[in-house]
Amino acid sequence: VQGFGFSIDSDNGYTGALDQSQYFENKFILDVVTPKFQFLKDLKAGIYDTDVGVLQSILVKYGDMKPIKAEETGYFGPKTKAGVLAFQLRTGIPLSAYERYVLAGGVVGPKTRLILNSL
Repeated sequence: VQGFGFSIDSDNGYTGALDQSQYFENKFILDVVTPKFQFLKDLKAGIYDTDVGVLQSILVKYGDMKPIKAEETGYFGPKTKAGVLAFQLRTGIPLSAYERYVLAGGVVGPKTRLILNSL
C-alpha cells in the first residue's frame, strides 16, 4: 500500500481504517489503464488480494459481473467466481470437465490469465 499516499496504519478519517475502495481504484488506474499490469498468479475463491480487485474491475468493465459493494472489493467470493465463469464462457477459454462441472469455473488459472493479460 506504500506509494499510494497512505499506509496500512494511516488514519484516513475513518477511525484509522484503510479505505480499501480508494486503494483498489488507485490500483486500477495505475495498473489497468496503463498496459504494464499483468496477472502473475492463480486466483480462486476465498482469496483477498489486490489482484482480485483489479480482476473485479475488468469483469465489471466487460459486463461479466455487476458492480459490487466497496467492502467486497478485493475479495474473491461467489459474485467474483460467477463473473470469472461468465468471462471464461464468453471468451471461449477451454475448461476441462473438472474445471467446468466440479469447480464450476471461476478459478483464474494459466489459461484465464493468458486472456486477461492480453486485454
